[in-house]
Amino acid sequence: MSQDEPQHIRAFIAGHIESVVQLEVLLLLFGSAVRTWAADALARELRIDRAWVEAQLAQLCARGLLTYCEGKPPSYQYQPRTTELHQAVSDLAKAYADRRVSIISLIYSNPPKSPPAPDPLKSFSDAFRLRKDNRNG
Repeated sequence: MSQDEPQHIRAFIAGHIESVVQLEVLLLLFGSAVRTWAADALARELRIDRAWVEAQLAQLCARGLLTYCEGKPPSYQYQPRTTELHQAVSDLAKAYADRRVSIISLIYSNPPKSPPAPDPLKSFSDAFRLRKDNRNG
Protein backbone atom coordinates (compact mmCIF):
# COMPACT_ATOMS: atom_id res chain seq x y z
CA MET A 1 0.00 0.00 0.00
CA SER A 2 1.31 3.44 -0.82
CA GLN A 3 2.85 5.30 2.10
CA ASP A 4 2.28 8.66 0.33
CA GLU A 5 -1.23 8.99 1.75
CA PRO A 6 -2.09 9.63 5.41
CA GLN A 7 -3.05 6.58 7.47
CA HIS A 8 -6.67 7.68 7.92
CA ILE A 9 -7.16 7.89 4.13
CA ARG A 10 -5.56 4.46 3.63
CA ALA A 11 -7.75 3.02 6.39
CA PHE A 12 -10.89 4.61 4.93
CA ILE A 13 -10.16 3.18 1.48
CA ALA A 14 -9.43 -0.26 2.94
CA GLY A 15 -12.67 -0.27 4.92
CA HIS A 16 -15.11 1.53 2.63
CA ILE A 17 -14.04 1.65 -1.03
CA GLU A 18 -13.95 -1.41 -3.29
CA SER A 19 -13.49 0.17 -6.71
CA VAL A 20 -12.70 3.37 -8.55
CA VAL A 21 -16.29 3.49 -9.81
CA GLN A 22 -17.56 3.27 -6.24
CA LEU A 23 -15.24 6.13 -5.31
CA GLU A 24 -16.52 8.17 -8.27
CA VAL A 25 -20.13 7.61 -7.13
CA LEU A 26 -19.26 8.67 -3.59
CA LEU A 27 -17.34 11.75 -4.69
CA LEU A 28 -20.11 12.87 -7.05
CA LEU A 29 -22.62 12.74 -4.20
CA PHE A 30 -20.11 14.38 -1.84
CA GLY A 31 -19.61 17.24 -4.31
CA SER A 32 -23.34 17.88 -4.50
CA ALA A 33 -24.34 17.08 -0.93
CA VAL A 34 -27.51 19.20 -0.98
CA ARG A 35 -28.90 17.26 -3.94
CA THR A 36 -30.56 13.86 -3.95
CA TRP A 37 -29.64 11.51 -6.78
CA ALA A 38 -31.68 8.73 -8.37
CA ALA A 39 -29.76 5.76 -9.75
CA ASP A 40 -30.77 6.66 -13.33
CA ALA A 41 -29.36 10.18 -13.04
CA LEU A 42 -26.10 8.90 -11.55
CA ALA A 43 -25.77 6.26 -14.26
CA ARG A 44 -26.21 8.92 -16.96
CA GLU A 45 -23.82 11.33 -15.25
CA LEU A 46 -21.08 8.73 -14.81
CA ARG A 47 -21.92 6.86 -18.04
CA ILE A 48 -22.18 3.48 -16.35
CA ASP A 49 -24.84 0.77 -16.04
CA ARG A 50 -27.79 1.57 -13.77
CA ALA A 51 -27.68 -1.81 -12.01
CA TRP A 52 -24.02 -1.24 -11.19
CA VAL A 53 -24.85 2.17 -9.76
CA GLU A 54 -27.67 0.71 -7.64
CA ALA A 55 -25.28 -1.88 -6.17
CA GLN A 56 -22.73 0.82 -5.32
CA LEU A 57 -25.37 3.04 -3.73
CA ALA A 58 -26.62 0.18 -1.56
CA GLN A 59 -23.08 -0.59 -0.39
CA LEU A 60 -22.32 3.04 0.39
CA CYS A 61 -25.59 3.31 2.35
CA ALA A 62 -24.70 0.17 4.32
CA ARG A 63 -21.34 1.72 5.17
CA GLY A 64 -23.02 4.82 6.58
CA LEU A 65 -21.95 7.27 3.87
CA LEU A 66 -25.28 7.93 2.13
CA THR A 67 -28.91 8.09 3.12
CA TYR A 68 -31.75 6.46 1.22
CA CYS A 69 -34.64 8.76 0.35
CA GLU A 70 -37.90 6.94 -0.41
CA GLY A 71 -39.89 8.15 -3.34
CA LYS A 72 -40.59 7.56 -6.99
CA PRO A 73 -37.88 6.92 -7.99
CA PRO A 74 -35.93 6.31 -4.78
CA SER A 75 -32.89 8.54 -4.40
CA TYR A 76 -29.74 8.90 -2.34
CA GLN A 77 -27.97 11.77 -0.68
CA TYR A 78 -24.50 12.18 0.75
CA GLN A 79 -24.99 12.20 4.50
CA PRO A 80 -22.33 10.31 6.44
CA ARG A 81 -23.27 8.75 9.75
CA THR A 82 -20.41 10.44 11.65
CA THR A 83 -18.27 13.55 11.38
CA GLU A 84 -15.22 11.27 11.19
CA LEU A 85 -16.59 9.64 8.03
CA HIS A 86 -17.32 13.06 6.56
CA GLN A 87 -13.78 14.24 7.32
CA ALA A 88 -12.30 11.09 5.76
CA VAL A 89 -14.38 11.58 2.58
CA SER A 90 -13.43 15.25 2.44
CA ASP A 91 -9.72 14.41 2.80
CA LEU A 92 -10.04 11.62 0.25
CA ALA A 93 -11.71 13.98 -2.25
CA LYS A 94 -8.78 16.41 -1.92
CA ALA A 95 -6.22 13.63 -2.25
CA TYR A 96 -8.01 12.19 -5.29
CA ALA A 97 -8.04 15.59 -6.97
CA ASP A 98 -4.31 16.07 -6.31
CA ARG A 99 -2.94 12.52 -6.54
CA ARG A 100 -5.40 10.46 -8.55
CA VAL A 101 -2.92 7.72 -9.50
CA SER A 102 -1.82 7.22 -5.90
CA ILE A 103 -5.42 6.86 -4.71
CA ILE A 104 -6.29 4.46 -7.54
CA SER A 105 -3.22 2.39 -6.64
CA LEU A 106 -4.43 2.21 -3.04
CA ILE A 107 -7.84 0.97 -4.15
CA TYR A 108 -6.36 -1.74 -6.37
CA SER A 109 -3.85 -2.81 -3.71
CA ASN A 110 -6.65 -3.72 -1.29
CA PRO A 111 -7.86 -7.31 -1.46
CA PRO A 112 -11.54 -7.62 -2.40
CA LYS A 113 -13.92 -7.59 0.53
CA SER A 114 -15.08 -11.14 1.21
CA PRO A 115 -18.64 -11.99 2.19
CA PRO A 116 -19.23 -12.64 5.89
CA ALA A 117 -18.21 -16.08 7.11
CA PRO A 118 -21.07 -18.54 7.43
CA ASP A 119 -22.46 -19.13 10.89
CA PRO A 120 -20.97 -22.47 12.04
CA LEU A 121 -23.95 -23.29 14.26
CA LYS A 122 -26.40 -22.73 11.39
CA SER A 123 -24.24 -24.83 9.04
CA PHE A 124 -24.19 -27.66 11.61
CA SER A 125 -27.96 -27.54 12.16
CA ASP A 126 -28.59 -27.44 8.40
CA ALA A 127 -26.67 -30.71 8.07
CA PHE A 128 -29.47 -32.43 10.04
CA ARG A 129 -32.34 -30.79 8.18
CA LEU A 130 -34.73 -33.37 6.72
CA ARG A 131 -35.43 -32.94 3.05
CA LYS A 132 -37.97 -34.70 0.90
CA ASP A 133 -36.29 -37.09 -1.51
CA ASN A 134 -37.88 -36.43 -4.93
CA ARG A 135 -36.54 -39.70 -6.36
CA ASN A 136 -38.91 -41.77 -4.21
CA GLY A 137 -41.98 -39.66 -4.81
